[in-house]
Amino acid sequence: MGTDRPVNGERESRPAFFPNAKFLFQRAEVDTFRSVHPMQWAWYVPGGMDGVPEENLVLLEGDVELGKGIAIVSTPGHTDGNHSLVVNTPDGVWVTSENGVCADNWHPRQSRIPGLRKYAEFWNREVVLNSNTLEDTIDQYDSMIKEKSLADPNPRDRRWKNVFPSSEMPRWRRQWPVLPTFTYGGMNYGTVQPAAGRNGASRNGAL
Repeated sequence: MGTDRPVNGERESRPAFFPNAKFLFQRAEVDTFRSVHPMQWAWYVPGGMDGVPEENLVLLEGDVELGKGIAIVSTPGHTDGNHSLVVNTPDGVWVTSENGVCADNWHPRQSRIPGLRKYAEFWNREVVLNSNTLEDTIDQYDSMIKEKSLADPNPRDRRWKNVFPSSEMPRWRRQWPVLPTFTYGGMNYGTVQPAAGRNGASRNGAL
């Protein structure tokens, strides 16, 4: 995003990597940055919004349809302005989320991770949070239910919904016995093509 003035004692403002891009944020996220609560400061980079050119920000309030088959839905909890991407694909609706690290988070009753199913059954939980949020766990729980409700069953195994963690836990042996019961392995749909310039030629870096 770059900066419109020098920050952190630097001599010049920082150039933007994507100067023509618009950045989509929930308004609640930006408001939190502007006045971080004592229970939240440890989760945010101090001065992380200093010098950010606000004309490039697009502030959203809630769920927004971006285009045909793609939307951003508000899923607060991980942060006040957390949101998740929803995409309609040939394999059904997918939701990408920061609220869990593996499919087991959204499907603990099917999990083979030691203790996870018993924990969910004992506390009568339909989902299990990734536990990196201290102040908004109720909101995060509800958001995970929302994500799970929007997602379609996975075509490889319909017991699992298409809720894809933004940083999915791999099945590495060194993590045994904490191994995900089911892995999605990534998403790959369509092809990114350069946009054509005014004279018909493609512009490098433009999408």
